[in-house]
Amino acid sequence: MQADSILPDHLFLQAIAIAIEEAPVKYRVNLSSSNDRQRMRAADASAGWIRSRIRAVATSDAPGK
Repeated sequence: MQADSILPDHLFLQAIAIAIEEAPVKYRVNLSSSNDRQRMRAADASAGWIRSRIRAVATSDAPGK
């Protein structure tokens, strides 16, 4: 996914920062797990969360919406 195709750079970075701050605690806690599988699952879940938040911001800022 390319940032410039969705949002201007500053909005893209802002959306990422907000998504990370708002991510469910269980995702963030498991990122520091000693278990590799838990860390991978938490990273995947976090990435999905961030992606969905960026899409939500991108569609809400789209012209005509």
